[in-house]
Amino acid sequence: MPKIPSAAVAVALAGGFLGGCAATSSDLPTLAAAPTPAVAGPAAPTGDAALDTFLADLAAAIGLHDWAAVAAALDPAAYGARVAPGRPAPPAGAAPDEAARAVIAEALGLSVPLDAIRVVTLRAAERGPGGAVAVTGDVRRDDGAHRPISFSVRRGAGGAYHVEVPGT
Repeated sequence: MPKIPSAAVAVALAGGFLGGCAATSSDLPTLAAAPTPAVAGPAAPTGDAALDTFLADLAAAIGLHDWAAVAAALDPAAYGARVAPGRPAPPAGAAPDEAARAVIAEALGLSVPLDAIRVVTLRAAERGPGGAVAVTGDVRRDDGAHRPISFSVRRGAGGAYHVEVPGT
C-alpha cells in the first residue's frame, strides 16, 4: 500500500474519514508512521485581500512543512543571490537543500529547526514606512516551547507579495 501524505492523514482523521474505512492491521503502521503536520493559525486581517491570502498561504505552507512553497514565497532575486549565486535555480517544487533551509529560517526570523515547528500563528501585520509589512507571531516546537516568528513582506514590481530576505 502506498504511504498516505501526512496532510491527507491529518485531514482524514479530522473529518472522521478513517473511522468508516476497513483497514487491516498491515495498513495501520503505515498510517501511524506518517508525521503529523504542523497547524497554522490565522493572521489578523489586514484589509488587503491579496496580502491576507498571501499570509494564509504562507502560514499553511509553513504548517505543512512545505519548504519548497515557502522558498517560492521569498523574494526570488534575493533568494537566488543567497542560495545559488552563479548556479541555475532548482526546478519548481524541488526540496530545498540545507543552504536554502537556512535562508528560509533567517527570512522568517526563526531560530528553531524548521521541521521542529508544530504550530505557527501569525498574530499581526503592520504596514511600515516604504510599503513593507512587518509580520509577527510565534511558533510552537515539538517540545512545546514557543518561539517568535517575524519577517517583512513587500509587494514586488509584478504586484505579487513576497517575503524579504535579509542581507540582500
